[in-house]
Amino acid sequence: MPVHLPLKNIFKTLVILVWIFMAFLLVKKVHLVPGLPAEALSQIRDSETYMSIQFKGQKIGYAVQSLTRLEGGYIVDDKTFLRLKLMNQVREVRTITSARLDSSMGLQSFNFFLSSGPIRFQLTGTLSGLTLNLTTLTSGYKNTSEIRLSEVPRLTTGLMPYLAREGLKKGQQHMVAIFDPSTLGNRTVKIQVEDKETLKIDDQVYDTFRVRLDYFDTQSYAWVDAQGQTVKEEGLLGLSMVRTSPEKAREGLAGRAELTDVIEATSASADRAIPDPRQVRYLKARLTGLDLGGFELDGGRQRLDGSVIEVTRETIDVRHEEALPFNDPALLPFLESTSFIQRKHPKIVHQVRLIAPGESSPLKIVDRVVDWVYQNLEKRPTMSVPSAVDVLETRIGDCNEHAILAVALLRAAGIPARMAVGVLYFEERFYYHAWVEAFWGRWLAVDPILGQVPADATHIRFMTGGLDRQMEMVRVIGRLRVEVLEAR
Repeated sequence: MPVHLPLKNIFKTLVILVWIFMAFLLVKKVHLVPGLPAEALSQIRDSETYMSIQFKGQKIGYAVQSLTRLEGGYIVDDKTFLRLKLMNQVREVRTITSARLDSSMGLQSFNFFLSSGPIRFQLTGTLSGLTLNLTTLTSGYKNTSEIRLSEVPRLTTGLMPYLAREGLKKGQQHMVAIFDPSTLGNRTVKIQVEDKETLKIDDQVYDTFRVRLDYFDTQSYAWVDAQGQTVKEEGLLGLSMVRTSPEKAREGLAGRAELTDVIEATSASADRAIPDPRQVRYLKARLTGLDLGGFELDGGRQRLDGSVIEVTRETIDVRHEEALPFNDPALLPFLESTSFIQRKHPKIVHQVRLIAPGESSPLKIVDRVVDWVYQNLEKRPTMSVPSAVDVLETRIGDCNEHAILAVALLRAAGIPARMAVGVLYFEERFYYHAWVEAFWGRWLAVDPILGQVPADATHIRFMTGGLDRQMEMVRVIGRLRVEVLEAR
């Protein structure tokens, strides 16, 4: 039977961990760039680099990155180990990335693997012409998709050495696309050489150039030596990598007591307490610390005026309920299957038939699906790429797992549904969180991990959509401050 945690502990699992995966990818990123000149390629040599991974000054893992020349091409390998403290629970995360490149460093194929406890996620890709064929594998479920590219992608393994040999100069800029395994899509990063800087690491002095990487509305940094080798990288909220020796790479990992809790460290502070937050029907707050442009803060049950947001919990009137099926073309995208929301999978279809057999009322279906997910999933922080079929099999997860399974079940029942991501109030802080919006004649916010239909008004939505949209929350992390003006 699922383990139902005490109420306080349940709320301590109401977090969105995608940002960790995102920050992690920013440090061990896979870049896609235009081809390098033959001269630059001839200067690329076999290499192996060990990096210590730190969070807020504490060592939490290590990475090993290597490049091997083969006849007719290259092999790039990257292995990473992380120990993360998530709400007083330590999770170990391992990833392996291996890519095969042609003689011009053009991508031919790659394999990405992530494991965290019982969770396994694998993504493979093969390039055929300008089409990247992708296969994801989670809990034995295979899904295929493809991305059409405008040019052959190339890894930047040789980019920094090439720039160094050409002469790194202050003010140099380059635009680079990143292929992100968590979203199966590309992102653009601006690379700019800022200035020279001297670093001292393990009693060794390095003369470097500081290089800034702009991603969304955030910045990360790399320090590159005269040979173009990366000495240090810094990502979000004190996440960093520092070059080290093979012997020191696995040493000195922080113990459980010393580890900073990642979730607590990345939540947003509120200026005052909200009594009985799960019963709040109206919230008025001022959001500061970041540019609010580009988010879905205004619409539905939310109203944004400058930096002040009002959230009103919906009132359900069955007279507004529409009958199934929903044929509005605008709703069709919210009924489709995706790589991670497999609404047509036989197991998903079978489960929703057990949950709401023969039911035709959209509101009753929504209520039964939310209640079933709430009652049957063990509430535990996880560190993976959530997949509906995977969650149905393991029945374990945090808010993302609860939400993605509920969306798949609702879509399988013919109810348009989408994921919402934002923040949720608990104990004088706002935690990053994911929940669901379901359509029954109008959009309704529901929260499967809380069993709420509708969700309380301390849920502040920043955007809707899948993991690709959720990654945009990196703009919010570590910046958001919430001033509670009214709650009732």
